[in-house]
Amino acid sequence: MVQSALPRSETVRVQPDLDLRLLRWAGRPPGFVLVHGLASNAQLWQGVAEALSDGGAGHAVTAIDLRGHGESDASSSGYDTATAAADVVAASAGSASSDRSWPDSPGAEMSWLRSPPNIGGWRPALP
Repeated sequence: MVQSALPRSETVRVQPDLDLRLLRWAGRPPGFVLVHGLASNAQLWQGVAEALSDGGAGHAVTAIDLRGHGESDASSSGYDTATAAADVVAASAGSASSDRSWPDSPGAEMSWLRSPPNIGGWRPALP
């Protein structure tokens, strides 16, 4: 059995006074960005991330706490799907995990489907 590494926790500033928490698992491209649904957080993806990352298939993985969820900051606005998609792109810019997104729910999926088709060069990897 392959022993998986623990994720690295990072905080990324996406706007003045707004930090989002990311969990990153080591690996190689193509990578995955895992996006949770409402009332959830990045920890939801622990098992999937381990299977995709160095503990499994060897891909780089980033799971994000969207604004107002998990350990990310809350704000008074910005909870629409377009802003959520922009937050994910901004938070994951330049990472090895920026090739595929994997939304958890219809709401997370809609944030990608309503985004410009080439946002960050990403393509959704829908379950």
